[in-house]
Amino acid sequence: SGRLTKRSKPVTHPALLAGLWVFLQLMEVLNNYSTEEIEMYRELASSFFGQSV
Repeated sequence: SGRLTKRSKPVTHPALLAGLWVFLQLMEVLNNYSTEEIEMYRELASSFFGQSV
């Protein structure tokens, strides 16, 4: 999920679930869109936010 913790701290269930949720969302995108469509959406987002995404 991108959460940073100290190595000495135990992994929490909410952190694991957050990471799993991000992974499942990414898999859904990759299973439903071609690389060309993903690139098109990336370019659209870049133009909308005015920066490289």
